[in-house]
Amino acid sequence: MKGFKFFIIFFLIQKILCAQETLTFAKNEFSVQGSSFYYVNNWLTINYSRIFVQLDMWRFYTNIGSGVAYTPIDGETFIVTTGRIGFLIGKKNNHFDANVGAAFLALKESVFHFLLPLVNIGYRYQRPEGGIIFKSYIGTEGLGLGLGYAF
Repeated sequence: MKGFKFFIIFFLIQKILCAQETLTFAKNEFSVQGSSFYYVNNWLTINYSRIFVQLDMWRFYTNIGSGVAYTPIDGETFIVTTGRIGFLIGKKNNHFDANVGAAFLALKESVFHFLLPLVNIGYRYQRPEGGIIFKSYIGTEGLGLGLGYAF
C-alpha cells in the first residue's frame, strides 16, 4: 500500500511539472498527397487525419483517404480508399512521420478489387498551432509529396 501511494504521488508530481512543457498540436488535418513508384503506379489522394494521443514529442494519428491510382504500364485506373495509423516525433515544426495501413483498390472498369498493405516513413513540416503542412515520404506507394492544412 505504501508503494502504491508513493507511485500515485510521484505520478501526479511528474504530471504537474511536465504539463507546462507539453505543446498541444492542431488535431485535424486535410491534405492532398501524390506519389509515384517510377513507371509502376501513380497515386493522388485527398486525406483527413486526426491526432488522438499527444505525449510530449510523440503524436499518434489516424488517417483516411480516397483518390485514384493509375498504372502507366497497362493504362489501368483504380479507385483508392486508404486507412492508416501512424505517429509523429518532434517538438516544434519538424517531425519524423511513419504510418502503416491498407489501401483498397477497385479497378474502375471491372469487379477486380484487392487490398494493398501500406508502410510509409518520411518528413513532415507542421507548426504546433496549425496552418500549412508539407510532407515528403517513401514507402509502398513510392516517393510522395503532400500539402495540407492543420486546424
